[in-house]
Amino acid sequence: MQKLIFLIIIPLAFACGDEITNTEQFITTGDSPSFSVKDFGAVGDGVADDTKAFQDAVNAAIKVGGGELLIPPPNNFYNIKNTIAIKPFSGTECNLNIRGFGSNLSEIRYTGPGNRAVFKVLGLKSSVISGVKIWITPGISGTVVWDIDTTPEIESTSWVTFKNCLALLGNGVNNVGWRLGHLSGGYADISSYQWENCLVDGNQGEGTVISGQIGWLLEGRNTVQNTWFGGFGAYLDKVFSNRSQTGTGAKTENGNGSAFFYGLGGSHNNIDFEISAEQVYYISGGRFEVGKKFLVVPDGVEDPVITISGVEINDYNPADGNIISMGRPGSLTLDGCRMYGKEGGNFSNMITLGGDRGVGRLFVRGGSYASPKPFYKILTGTWQVNIQSVGKLEGPYATSYFDNEPVSGN
Repeated sequence: MQKLIFLIIIPLAFACGDEITNTEQFITTGDSPSFSVKDFGAVGDGVADDTKAFQDAVNAAIKVGGGELLIPPPNNFYNIKNTIAIKPFSGTECNLNIRGFGSNLSEIRYTGPGNRAVFKVLGLKSSVISGVKIWITPGISGTVVWDIDTTPEIESTSWVTFKNCLALLGNGVNNVGWRLGHLSGGYADISSYQWENCLVDGNQGEGTVISGQIGWLLEGRNTVQNTWFGGFGAYLDKVFSNRSQTGTGAKTENGNGSAFFYGLGGSHNNIDFEISAEQVYYISGGRFEVGKKFLVVPDGVEDPVITISGVEINDYNPADGNIISMGRPGSLTLDGCRMYGKEGGNFSNMITLGGDRGVGRLFVRGGSYASPKPFYKILTGTWQVNIQSVGKLEGPYATSYFDNEPVSGN
C-alpha cells in the first residue's frame, strides 16, 4: 500500500538524525518506515564484509527520524568486521527498532579486531530489538556485543527492550554480552531496560569458563530500573555484575540502580550474581545449576537489599565452600528456595556473613536446604538472623540444623 507523505512546518524542528535546516519534517502515515540491511548491500554469505551495509541502513533510518531496521535471514551469516554505531547525528535522542527473524536465521558474526563493540549504542530511546543472534568468533578478546552508553551531549539512552536475542561470546577473555554505562559515569541515564528471554553463552558451551566473560555488566551511577524476564546465562565468569571494570576511558563507578530478575536461569557459571552497590535487588524464580557461587557481595558495598524468592540452586561446588558470600552487612532474604550442593563437593557453610560496618540481616523463610555443616556462619560484624519454617532435603547432605523455631544471633 502506498504511504501518504505530508509536510508540516515546525519552527526550529530537529529530527533524530541530521538537523532539519529548512524547518520541514516528514511524517508518514501508517507503519514506520523499514530499512533492510540487504537493500543497502548486505550479502550474508559469510565471506563479504557487511559492516558498511549495516551502518548505512542504520544511518538511513536515523536520518528520517527513526523506523525499523530489518535483518533478513542470510544465506550463511552476516560478516561484521567493525563497530556499528547507533546514535543520533545531532540532538540527544533516537528511535530505532531492530528486527531479526529468529536466533537461527538472522545470525551476525563479529570477525573484526578485539577490544571494541559490535554495536555501540548512544541516545537510543523507546525502542525494541528482537530476534538478533550475534556471535563473537573464536580468538577475539575484549569485545562487547551491545555497548550501551551516554556522553555529556547525549545524556540519556533508555526505555529499550531486547527480546529473544542471543549473545555468544566465543573463547576470548573479557568478552561481554551487554555492557551499560562504561564511560558515562554519573551523568548517565541508562534506565528502564528490559531483557525478555535473552541468552548469553560463554565459550560456546565448551565446558570451561573463560576469565572475564560476563553476561550483563552494569556500570555508572544511573543504570537504574532494569528488568529481566526469563533468559539464561551459561559457562560465564559472571552472569550479572554491577562491579565497575577497568579499561580505556572507564569511569570506574559501580552500577547502582535497582535490578529485578524474574525467571532468569543459569548453568556452569563461576558467579551468577555479583552485587557491588546499594539499592534493591530481587531475584525471583529460575533454576541455577552446576555452578560455583550463586551470590557474591564484595566487602565495601553499602547495604544492598537482596531478596531471593522461589529459586532453585543445585549441584553447586564452590571452591571456598560457600554458595553465598556477603562481605558487607546488608539485608538478605531467602524465601521459599531450594538449595543444595554437589555430592562430594567442598562445603564449609552455604552462607558466610562478614563486614564490620552496621548491622546485617539474614532472613530465611520456608524452602529446603541441604547443608553438611551449619547453614550459615558469621565471620565478622554483627548480623541479625531469623530462620522460620524451613525444611530439609534427604540424601548425603541432609541436615537437622533447621527446626520451626526462629533462630537469632549476632
